[in-house]
Amino acid sequence: MQKKIIILILLLSNLIYSQNEEQKIDSLISEFTSELKKNGTNEFFYVKEYCNGGLNLVFPPDCLSIYETYLFWRTNNKSWIKKFDTCKNYKPIELSDNSLVDFFIKNSGKLKNEIVKKYTITEAKENSTIMETNPTCFKIFQFQTENDSFINKFDLFDLTTDSDDKNLYYDSNNKLKLVELGKMCDSLISTIEKGRQFEQ
Repeated sequence: MQKKIIILILLLSNLIYSQNEEQKIDSLISEFTSELKKNGTNEFFYVKEYCNGGLNLVFPPDCLSIYETYLFWRTNNKSWIKKFDTCKNYKPIELSDNSLVDFFIKNSGKLKNEIVKKYTITEAKENSTIMETNPTCFKIFQFQTENDSFINKFDLFDLTTDSDDKNLYYDSNNKLKLVELGKMCDSLISTIEKGRQFEQ
């Protein structure tokens, strides 16, 4: 019984910590994007990935942030990225080209309306068999265009398939502009992380 109570306390404290951390990052981004808007930048987006479930009982000496968030924007025909977490204040990094921000602006209508369909293994007129996994990870986008602000997200599990239980929407999900933007962001962030540019 005591072990159950300890695990419950740890789960609750982890949930409260996660919520506080997310609110702090959202506040930092809101403050930064308000400055962008004051300086005439009205088109930008940010992306964050988080996972449900799991319990991390390891407390490393360095700061560990659950919600790493990346903001992308363009000012004076130069594109930028800035990382946000609760560990430190990162400087903006100028990107070598505008392709990612151009992709966002060009496809904003699709990015708003596209829906990644749930992992489905059979489909019938009356009901579908949808696979669920736990824990699962999500990618969330917040978009700001000249005339609109919107959020879109998807479960990374819905982009996968299995040889035994094939996902009927595997191909169509992975062809969406929203998913393509997510992959572009991942690739760019990975390159910057490997070059340790955020740490400079």
